[in-house]
Amino acid sequence: VSPAIATDGPRPAPSAPRARARACACVRAHVGARAEGCRGGVGRAAMQVTELNDVKVYNLSAGKSLPQFLEEARKNNKSLRYNEDFRRRIDIIQDFEFNVTCGRVRVSPDGTYLAATGVYPPEVRIFDTRELGLKCSRGLHCEVVDFMFLSDDYRKLVYLLEDRTVEFHAQSGFHHRLRVPKAGRSMAYDAETCTLLVGGSSNEVVRLDLEVGTFVSPIPMKELEEVHQVAVNPKLPVMSCAGDKGIVESYDLRDTTQRLRSLQVCNPDTTDGGGHVTCCAYSPNGMHLAAGTSSGLVRVFDVRSSKPLAARDHMNGFAIRSLSFHTRGPESTDLLVGSADSKSVKIWEATTGKIAATVESPNTINSLTFSPTLACSSPPTTRRASGCTLCPPWAWPPLGAPSWIR
Repeated sequence: VSPAIATDGPRPAPSAPRARARACACVRAHVGARAEGCRGGVGRAAMQVTELNDVKVYNLSAGKSLPQFLEEARKNNKSLRYNEDFRRRIDIIQDFEFNVTCGRVRVSPDGTYLAATGVYPPEVRIFDTRELGLKCSRGLHCEVVDFMFLSDDYRKLVYLLEDRTVEFHAQSGFHHRLRVPKAGRSMAYDAETCTLLVGGSSNEVVRLDLEVGTFVSPIPMKELEEVHQVAVNPKLPVMSCAGDKGIVESYDLRDTTQRLRSLQVCNPDTTDGGGHVTCCAYSPNGMHLAAGTSSGLVRVFDVRSSKPLAARDHMNGFAIRSLSFHTRGPESTDLLVGSADSKSVKIWEATTGKIAATVESPNTINSLTFSPTLACSSPPTTRRASGCTLCPPWAWPPLGAPSWIR
């Protein structure tokens, strides 16, 4: 499985070639294994490989993109027919790129569609994995802070924009737009009550009843002054909010007047903000909660206990930007946690903390997303190469590969 990386790259000067931020989906595990020993073979992909504890991670985007090859061939007036680098390139999904940066990547619940947001101009691109190509592209009036699928496929999506706008899209395109009282940072959706939850720069979580089409009374936080991320338990009617003071507050969605629990993830540090809980996520079975802090520490808790099961420190001082669970089997040791800060992605066992794989990036990583058959990290940042910004996707064979990679 390959984390497909979207990147934040520096904007090019007006005279420079048009910068491009590329993102790519996954490649079948045996492709990476074959590439390792066949770097000189014609027609076989040559990939950069990093290794940690005998675990190989493959960089699927090392090299030039197709537009770069075409531009170089045009300038040099040479055919690409006998260019070995061109013949050995890897293109999993066509046009999976943006002009400047790619902000976020999401996988539909049915695993058929990939959606990515980026600039410039602000837009969202939806890709059909069955056709390995672009399904549609839609322009937006503002950059996207967060977005998510409301249905199993691409027919219902919601976007949280920088100007406090929540925008709903249907299969045909734009459907409705509204504003929330405060700037939002994260969204979550409770499918049982059809309620959209928006957390941000206030001590309240805004609720929208999508069945009735009205605002519901917001959920006031007891201790948090701001909410960095909202997470809904996939099995239980519980919502958790990560924020300042080193705590995660949880509420029963059936009765939000009383706080269900306050979990102290780390000690608050008011001098440098080191005690903030920047993100949180639930496991697919709803029995584990992962929380990441602004100091680079990640802890995994059993929802029935306040004692952490495992912890992993990224050891670089950067705040954790994204967390996601992934399972590779029925056993408890098969539950993995993917954690990303601005410089690295680490995949490790949720119950023991044992590291399984890690990837370092020379640029800024923004978020990480898993699906049942695919790991897509969005947006580890840009790497400058030949005047272009590239988004390196990585393949880790032990996670498997999605069925649509042929």
